[in-house]
Amino acid sequence: MNKLGWLRASCAIGYLAPARARPNLAIQANMFVRRLIIEGRRCTGVEVERPDGSIEGVSAKLVVLSAGTLLSPWILLRSGIGPRAHLESLSVNVLRDVPGVGANLSDHPELCRKFAGLGMHPRGTAKMGPAADPLAVVDAFGCRRSVEQLVVADASIMPFVPRANTHLTCIMIGEMVGEWLRTSMGRCGL
Repeated sequence: MNKLGWLRASCAIGYLAPARARPNLAIQANMFVRRLIIEGRRCTGVEVERPDGSIEGVSAKLVVLSAGTLLSPWILLRSGIGPRAHLESLSVNVLRDVPGVGANLSDHPELCRKFAGLGMHPRGTAKMGPAADPLAVVDAFGCRRSVEQLVVADASIMPFVPRANTHLTCIMIGEMVGEWLRTSMGRCGL
């Protein structure tokens, strides 16, 4: 269990709180990510909407998309990355035809959820897999194959429902992606 004494340690307590003072981190509340900014083969930032309704581009050397199983594919789709027919039906400019974006959604089996008293734990909507898998959205390191400088790191990349706690598996994904980025940034186009 992820506890400190009687306090359950959330990711905000365990990871964000200790990092708040870092000079290369700016935490901005109530920002809405509209889409990724793609220039050629590279993701160069995100377009955000501020609470006052103004829209702003935020530049980045590397974008780590971690909006969760439901919102990560939504952001990819709004950015023009997804199944061609679906994007065209929404009048979204197709930048990359990626059939697996939004596909492969699954959850724990109903019986397990009933006995464990769990809510919904979806995963797999931007699944990782080998290049030969037509539904694979990212490689084994979370890197989006056709877009450099873009990493997806959340439950959306899980190709199968894990037997372990989904929350802990998401933390492990974040830990592993963070370590790969620290030790081999060139892997994702940097």
